[in-house]
Amino acid sequence: MNFRIAAPASPETPDAALEHALDRRRQRVRSTQLERVLSRSRQQLAIAFGLALLLWITHWWLSGQINTLVWAATVHGTQAAQALIARAFQRRGRAALADSTVWLTRYLVALTASAVAWGSAAFLVLPQEPSVHLICLWVVALFAMAGAGAYVVAAVRSAIYLWVLPILAPLAVMMLMQRGPLQTTFGLLTLAFTAMVLVFAHAQYRLLQTALRTKLDNDALVRALRQQVVLVEDADREKSRFLA
Repeated sequence: MNFRIAAPASPETPDAALEHALDRRRQRVRSTQLERVLSRSRQQLAIAFGLALLLWITHWWLSGQINTLVWAATVHGTQAAQALIARAFQRRGRAALADSTVWLTRYLVALTASAVAWGSAAFLVLPQEPSVHLICLWVVALFAMAGAGAYVVAAVRSAIYLWVLPILAPLAVMMLMQRGPLQTTFGLLTLAFTAMVLVFAHAQYRLLQTALRTKLDNDALVRALRQQVVLVEDADREKSRFLA
């Protein structure tokens, strides 16, 4: 019978250890981002639902456009999908953070669908609306949704674009295509407001990232100090045992 002595397992190289630490850090960053955006999703959905309900009921009552009901069904359907994802994430609890990439992808898909639904008002409702007051109402509502939502999703950089651009880009395109004085003014204002929202949302994103990195570094330092305290206490016990 032949015996083969197995080679001792090679210790983890410094590069591999560093890569493992970076992967864990990225995983914690994704988990924290996911917790932040989903924890605020309930308030955002409640406000968005109330605004959409008030908007389409007012417009339907004043104009009677059938396209308003189509827009309402689309918006409320995507809001229901967002609510289901947030509820499922909450029910999973901390276990969901192990699959943070999957949950973040689901959240971004539902967020984009909701933004597209809001932005579809530019082509479903506004082209058939002769009332200047109702046009102003829709423009203000879309501005409010884009600005408030950008603040909520600012923890994830891709979510900023996926929320703001589908809402405001169709409005700017539709207004500029009509080439009227009022429509051109609204189109230019929409472009300016889009740029402003993106700039402020990016600033908020950088602040959140800095705060998150600081928190992770502090947590790592606390863990290292605790390990050092445990090692010192073990060394003291061994010394006392030896002297005894």
